Amino acid sequence: MVRSFLFLALLLVASACGDDSTSPGAKSLCDDVDCDDRNLCTADACEPDSGMCENLAIEDGTVCTSVGTDGTCQLGVCRALCSDVDCDDTNQCTIDTCNPDDGMCGNAALPDGSFCELDGAEGECRSSVCSEPSPSGQVVMSVRIQGGSGVAEVLYQATCGDAAPVSGALQVEDEQNPDVWYGTAALPVGDCMMLLTANDDSGEAICIGSVTFLVKSDETTEFSALLACGLAE
Repeated sequence: MVRSFLFLALLLVASACGDDSTSPGAKSLCDDVDCDDRNLCTADACEPDSGMCENLAIEDGTVCTSVGTDGTCQLGVCRALCSDVDCDDTNQCTIDTCNPDDGMCGNAALPDGSFCELDGAEGECRSSVCSEPSPSGQVVMSVRIQGGSGVAEVLYQATCGDAAPVSGALQVEDEQNPDVWYGTAALPVGDCMMLLTANDDSGEAICIGSVTFLVKSDETTEFSALLACGLAE
């Protein structure tokens, strides 16, 4: 009987002197610790034995986001793929961009005829090269459309010699009676062929025609054309 009492007493003493952390409801040293350093390129953890934080750099090359741009982790820092990339090719006639997905440069050619500066004077881009402007002449266009009530817009594309095509839109003379459309354009000198397209409200082509003419330097060329679209009056 005495031996049983001593054994029970020893159990009570052991329970009273044991590690509180193993008791139900015991509080961990990390319970109130916030180790998040707001860095996408670190692994955040709390050391349970000390309650201290660890913020270790994750593997280089891990994808992350830096100021809204995709990047990769480098030595614990998220670096946008294009942040240190200079894509300027010093060519006025290209559009220089960096692809945020792979950090590679792109230098797309500007459309022929785009403005550039050539030896302090106005030039134009041709095949990605800033060149002297092509000689040009003014063209005055007048286009009559047979039964133009269904036409919402008239577009043109002029090709003159070896120059890049020039596109634009004509204006209707009278919106209440859209049979006559007109416009002006500066076109390169030489033999020109102009494609005319009449579209409806949805942008669908309902009539196509063409006209040829000669543009002379520093002169005004006038022409008129008829688009017989067969539209109802």
